[in-house]
Amino acid sequence: MGKLEAVLAKPECKIMLLCSPQNPTGKVWTCDELEIMADLCERHGVRGYFR
Repeated sequence: MGKLEAVLAKPECKIMLLCSPQNPTGKVWTCDELEIMADLCERHGVRGYFR
């Protein structure tokens, strides 16, 4: 999640879009992972759309 936080910390980052399951890999994010990503978005003022 360190790389994600570095991207979310950039001032030009305004939105994070996340699909689960992810296309094309089929990755399904765990509840813990989704909570961490939501917290990171909130911390950096990024609007997160998780679907």
